[in-house]
Amino acid sequence: EKNIKPGYSVLDIGTGSGILSIVAAKLGAASVLGIDIDQNAIKSASKNVTNNALEDKIKLIHGSITDTDTTIKYDLIVANMYTKVIMDIAHPLLNKLMPDGKFILSGIMKEKSKDVQKLFEMKNVRLNHQQVEGDWAVLVGTKKGAFD
Repeated sequence: EKNIKPGYSVLDIGTGSGILSIVAAKLGAASVLGIDIDQNAIKSASKNVTNNALEDKIKLIHGSITDTDTTIKYDLIVANMYTKVIMDIAHPLLNKLMPDGKFILSGIMKEKSKDVQKLFEMKNVRLNHQQVEGDWAVLVGTKKGAFD
């Protein structure tokens, strides 16, 4: 809720059930793209989007971040995925983010959160917040200007 503003464009990587896409749309996002490599996840997310009558705001695609339009940039990117996957897609993720755009990364194992933090800080971002709950961590940050 703290990281989304009405009118934002949102990219939900690893959308799963679509819950983060749905929440973003309900909090005022103008458009949301949910993407997942699991076709069953896309089917589930599609049902959830329809059940919430948000088909006009949320688009879902089966694929990976590299399958998305390279010219479109987002105000907010959320990714709830395994630590290794987040680290593997750091570069394309940040390429999809507008300058001064925000990201929320979750699904990070607590003992690996410092590695993720270091990787993202090397890529011209500012970490705004980290929250740890049990064995899991969430990192929230802002892209500082342009990134190539």
